[in-house]
Amino acid sequence: MDERVRIDLINKQCFKRIVNEYDQQLLEIDLSNWHDLVEESILKEHVLGATMISFKLDDVGVLRPELCEWVCKYVAPKIVELSVTSCHQLSWKYLKTLLENAYSVGSICLQKNHWVNDDVVEQLSRKYSKTLQYFDLEYTKVTDDALFQLGQRCLKLRSIRLDCCPRITNAGLIELSRRIHLISIHISHNMNISDRAIETLLSQSSQLSSLKLTNCPHLTDKSIEVLHEVIVSWGKTRNTKSKQLTIVEFRDNENISALGVLMLANSAVSLASLDLRDCSNIDWSEGLEHLSYMTQLQYLKIGPSNPRARIRNTGQAVKHLSVHSPRLLTLHLNAITEFSDEDIADILENADILEELSLTNMRFGTNAVESLCSNNPNLSRLSVCGSEIFQDIDLRCICTVCLHLVELTVQRCPLLTDGGFSRCAILRRLKKVDVSNCSNLTG
Repeated sequence: MDERVRIDLINKQCFKRIVNEYDQQLLEIDLSNWHDLVEESILKEHVLGATMISFKLDDVGVLRPELCEWVCKYVAPKIVELSVTSCHQLSWKYLKTLLENAYSVGSICLQKNHWVNDDVVEQLSRKYSKTLQYFDLEYTKVTDDALFQLGQRCLKLRSIRLDCCPRITNAGLIELSRRIHLISIHISHNMNISDRAIETLLSQSSQLSSLKLTNCPHLTDKSIEVLHEVIVSWGKTRNTKSKQLTIVEFRDNENISALGVLMLANSAVSLASLDLRDCSNIDWSEGLEHLSYMTQLQYLKIGPSNPRARIRNTGQAVKHLSVHSPRLLTLHLNAITEFSDEDIADILENADILEELSLTNMRFGTNAVESLCSNNPNLSRLSVCGSEIFQDIDLRCICTVCLHLVELTVQRCPLLTDGGFSRCAILRRLKKVDVSNCSNLTG
């Protein structure tokens, strides 16, 4: 490769100017694919004019010793955001060397590193006790002791992610909540935590804006109840602090019921994003009525139907759901089998600004397609899975009208043939296509 071409590629791929969620301008340095080729002069040149740096490594093996020295010398003093993910061949020794001169790190992501444990968290909590605000420990080996260390030292911590951390229990979360007041909490796939820990955590999180608790089977409506009313010395009182909550995800929690939806609707009045997919115990006849009280929803993901409490009046249910249509940017409906093609068409009729639509095991056919194409020409992401009535003419219609599509997924649609894709060529912005498991497609 020509030297000038190589340098140009490194400059474009490794160094970018970005604005983070706090509206700070950062230099993002991502050496994941180029760590073997980056030279000292290039690194030094880009870092020279930067004041804050976001440094990233993803799926990287052993780093060159000289690169570690350069990063430590030029980059580390300006790092405020650090992301080291899926770097299984690295170790805490390497990371510690890289961060030797980094004293102002406020955001750390260590996803999917098997060497991340309580000792690593303890050392990081000691070094960044006055600056750490965000910590992502997804798929790591941390235990309650790590949360104890964070809770004791990192009093500025405002956001934590503990997805797939099976060793975390109630004790760790309760200890974390004693001195930390979180804005964002993400926990998933945990068999140990229960309502007791979540109630304590939420009671102490007066500024909470994002709450994601996915596939935690011991959680019930009581975890939502604390958003509605809190326990005080003289009994219970209305929780007015939940008004700041804008994002809620309780996906795949079978003990959440329509009562939980009602309490959520009455407490989180500013809610903009709600994900209640795979909550199999919700009676959606009541649940959709409760949802209609939420007047700020822009992102909604629900379903499937409860087989023990089917929707009795689909017309009324469609009316309740359609209340949100004019505001929705994202809509996911999963296996609400009572809805017909005509019902889906009615829901989409006023969804003028919809950008993402996902329909799984729904009767999505000609009527709904006509409504979609008539009212949602700016749709950018569409997923249709498991529709037995979706056919070639429907897909051709979508491809002709929805010219802003970036992602298209069509799975398990038995009536679809190769002819349905004849107009896909005009979708100039299309970047991703998934047409798996359509039995009549040949190539």
